[in-house]
Amino acid sequence: MNNLAQVIVLNGVSSAGKSSLARALQTITWPPFLHVQLDVFMQMLPPSCKTQSDGAKQTPESLCLASARGADIDAIVGQTRRAMRHAVAAMAAQALRLIVDDVLDDMAASEYMRLLAPYRTCVVGVLASLEILECRERSRADRVIGLARSQLEFVHRNIRYDMTIDTGSMTPMQGALQIKTQLGL
Repeated sequence: MNNLAQVIVLNGVSSAGKSSLARALQTITWPPFLHVQLDVFMQMLPPSCKTQSDGAKQTPESLCLASARGADIDAIVGQTRRAMRHAVAAMAAQALRLIVDDVLDDMAASEYMRLLAPYRTCVVGVLASLEILECRERSRADRVIGLARSQLEFVHRNIRYDMTIDTGSMTPMQGALQIKTQLGL
């Protein structure tokens, strides 16, 4: 086992506070953790491949283009998400410390656990009440209203967590301090 690599996987629905928690954790830990975000991988896709399910807006032009090319958009998005998991494993193989900010179902979580088995990995469930999630969605211009609600159906199902953080009852820094303490960072 590579004792240098440490991976913290933050799993939660859109607007749960994963990114804020990751940034807070970065400010209080050394050696540094890199913040690997699903949002950054999704931004790599052209507009014609972004779907309502990943929070991007579709236009008639992008739908027409995708249709005209015969693109299977769900397959391309799925490939991109799988590639992110493999990229995380490649980064861990380089002894980088990582905070992974993702929205996982049980199959994706299983793949992470298989890929990250050689490394010290902690899976953190990032939780907040639906009321808080929907309030956060409404206050942010970059969120699709209802996305968090739809993701709640699968995100935490059948996933074993090493710990959970309720971002509805604590600040990002309080959550980061709890992770730091519990993991001995």
